[in-house]
Amino acid sequence: MDFRYPNNDEMKKYKLLIILCFMLLACNTDDTDTLSASEIMANRSLMLQNASELGVQVSIDNFRIAIMNLKISTESLVQETNETNLLSAREQWKKSTNQFKKLEFYNFLKIADEKTIQFIHFWPLDEQRFQEILVSEDEINATLLNQQPGNVKGLTAIEYILFQENAINILKENNRIRNYLVSSVNLIVTDINETQKFWTSSIERFNDTSLSDVTVGQNQLANTLIKNLQITRKARLALALNLNAEDSPDPTKLEAWLSNSSISLLKSNFAEWKATFYNDYPNTDEKYGFNDLLNDENQEDLLADIESKISQCDKIINDFSVLSVEISNNPNKVQTLYDAFNELYILIINDMASALNIIILVDECDCD
Repeated sequence: MDFRYPNNDEMKKYKLLIILCFMLLACNTDDTDTLSASEIMANRSLMLQNASELGVQVSIDNFRIAIMNLKISTESLVQETNETNLLSAREQWKKSTNQFKKLEFYNFLKIADEKTIQFIHFWPLDEQRFQEILVSEDEINATLLNQQPGNVKGLTAIEYILFQENAINILKENNRIRNYLVSSVNLIVTDINETQKFWTSSIERFNDTSLSDVTVGQNQLANTLIKNLQITRKARLALALNLNAEDSPDPTKLEAWLSNSSISLLKSNFAEWKATFYNDYPNTDEKYGFNDLLNDENQEDLLADIESKISQCDKIINDFSVLSVEISNNPNKVQTLYDAFNELYILIINDMASALNIIILVDECDCD
């Protein structure tokens, strides 16, 4: 067949055909973009619902079970004070407090009324006020303790009673300290039951908010990540390291130092932090976390930096056994742990918040 150039009529047809092809391609591209946006919004709603149902709700349930077991153990100890019952109560305290660290992580989401969650474990113990209550003429019960500041009740006071030297003899000889122990546990039981009721009435609102405006819920979760890193830096590490003072490190300012549980509690809290960041909770069939959000925004390099720092924090934490011993004998090692958490904090509050347009709702504190 001989080659020939198309005539004018044929050229018009070809041009029209090309224009139609481009229009079809443009329409297809718009549909794809719309579908992708819809999928992303659905995934973000999934992230928030997983956090409320598999994070908050499960943490409340698990802590309620643990604190009821502690109640049984402490009542047995008071009724029959011996070494076996003391060891059982101590073990249940550790289990309860580890479960609480997972629940405490979500406190910024306002899962309970006012300071209920905060006062379940508020440290360090005010020993002077604790002793004043013991020698007072007031009847020691949950009502009296509920009127006291957080640092003389809750899990901190229970730890002091169970893990102090000569705990068995003290419990045998002092009826008021037995009442203090039982009343402290009963107050926590009341607090967690109230928290359960509060959250049950709030979860529907939280999920509705997540579905109608995922940005609000996304902001809340991101600020929860930030708030917990603040607490880890300032309260769990810097306070005992005495970073802003000339004094030597003080292990008695550590969370749960008397029971040698500081590292265990830090691990529990950080485990919930990672579960929320990755939206990776036990029994999670579908997940969508902040790592996915960063990928959606083409922030792969930032995500790599964050994940590298998470791994570093994990590695350092797992290299500790008893934090109170390390902070006395090797404070530079604890300083390394503080620095790692501080660097992760900076990445989250500055870089991730900027990349995802997060509105900072927590009080910002200095980055040392």
